[in-house]
Amino acid sequence: MNVQTQINANKMDMKNKLFILGVLNSYVLDLVLRSVITSSSVSLTSLYTVPLPNEEDFKDSNSIIQIVKELLKENKDEYGDLDALVPGEDYQGYKHDTLIAELNARVMIDFGITRQEAITLMRTFKSAKYKKFVQEETQRIIDCYDRLSEGDQNE
Repeated sequence: MNVQTQINANKMDMKNKLFILGVLNSYVLDLVLRSVITSSSVSLTSLYTVPLPNEEDFKDSNSIIQIVKELLKENKDEYGDLDALVPGEDYQGYKHDTLIAELNARVMIDFGITRQEAITLMRTFKSAKYKKFVQEETQRIIDCYDRLSEGDQNE
């Protein structure tokens, strides 16, 4: 699947839209976009080449959907109907930074990114202005990554 499928977004169910939104808002897809887009403007041709997985391709798709739902609900009035459209309370009450780390760790794992590759990926976002933020964000993601990876080994 690629971004071109979004032309028919009105034919997609809410869960699928939330899943795609989660993947698109991950650091993994940000890095992919930066490698595909070679100029300062984004062309439709380059967007059509972006690899988006199908919901059924990710073992964590349900968690990603629930995380994105909670992140959207932070906008109070605009997404009040999401609980009715997408049942589930797995991430209700989680802090914003925790949801972001959980989302990114799950996307990284489902894309098959190793722990070291995740750290290297996050280093690409470092700049003088955002060095501390990226370090803290990386640590949250890696902590989550380690917890999730450890859980996989215990299954």
